[in-house]
Amino acid sequence: MGLPWVYAVIVEGGLYINTFENPGFYTEAGSLGFSVIVFTVLAITCIVFIIARRFTVGGELGGSKFGRTWSCIFLCTLWIIFVVLASLQAYSEQTGFDLSDMGQFDDTKVHRLPKCWSDIQIKKMKTLKSAPNPAGGADLVYPDANGKTLYDSRLSISECIATVIKKRKTNKDTPYPTDGSCGTPL
Repeated sequence: MGLPWVYAVIVEGGLYINTFENPGFYTEAGSLGFSVIVFTVLAITCIVFIIARRFTVGGELGGSKFGRTWSCIFLCTLWIIFVVLASLQAYSEQTGFDLSDMGQFDDTKVHRLPKCWSDIQIKKMKTLKSAPNPAGGADLVYPDANGKTLYDSRLSISECIATVIKKRKTNKDTPYPTDGSCGTPL
């Protein structure tokens, strides 16, 4: 997984400009952060359990049949808990188990390709009432004076970036628009 990502960053990263709305080669973390947190908590629980076994039984393995059986059941349960929670979060659109409202993701930033936007992201962009102002200062209010939602704004920026990328693939000297149609350059 790492090598294709590095290749994409190097090759695609030079094709388009970094903007406030589209900060570089952006891929949403999705459920990765949640999975790492759950894994870490359960791994620490497992290590504490194994250390406790060392002091009570005299080692990590062995002991009475009852102790071995219940240790196996407990450790397998930790694994099942991880698989179930990570799966629920990864398939949050189907399961409704979505923790993205906890504030770890910026709902105003999305991948440059609309086909990569989840239904949840689209719904949030259509209903958000404000977003950070690229120029600083007060947040931008949506719908704006033209009746455009944040979704409409990001969609037009995405279309502009796609057009520029197509042109730059054939002619590297194609300039980026400076009128803000492809986002606010950083």
